[in-house]
Amino acid sequence: MRSRVQVHTAPVVLALSSRHDQAPGDGWELLASVAYRPVHAGRMAAFDTMNGLAGSAGEAVGVFGRQAVPGAPAIELDPSRTYDVRVWAQGRSDSRERFDAAAPGADTERAPALEAYLIVFAPSGTQEPPVPAARESRHDRLTRIHGRSPLNSR
Repeated sequence: MRSRVQVHTAPVVLALSSRHDQAPGDGWELLASVAYRPVHAGRMAAFDTMNGLAGSAGEAVGVFGRQAVPGAPAIELDPSRTYDVRVWAQGRSDSRERFDAAAPGADTERAPALEAYLIVFAPSGTQEPPVPAARESRHDRLTRIHGRSPLNSR
C-alpha cells in the first residue's frame, strides 16, 4: 500500500474475520482483494518500507463496530487454510488535501492519523499444509557454497 501522504505514519490493522464482503464501517473504501495461500508457519507481519517490521499503532482504530487496540503488527494464520484478503482504507480520499491545508511545518508524525488501513484475512478454503524444507547439513552447505566437499570429509 502506498499512502497518499508520504510524511506521516498511518495505522495498519491486520485482522482475521469471517466477514468476506462486509465493509468494516463507515468511511472505509475497498482498495484491493486478493487470494492468499499461507506458507510455512502462517505468520503474517506488517513491514515499513524503510524501517523493517512496523511499529505498534499509537491509538485504537474503529473496525467492525469495535476498537482494534494497538498491538504487535502481526497475525497468525492457519497454514492449512486459504484466505480471501481485502485491503481497506479510511480517510484516504481527502488525506492529501487535509495534509496540504495543515499549517506549514506542522508535526505530521504526532498529528492524528490522516489515513488508516485495514487488511482483513477471511478463511475461504483449505490446502495441504506446507511441508517444512529439509534442513541442509553442514557438509551439504559447504559443498554448495564452495563447489566441492570440505577437505576433512574427502
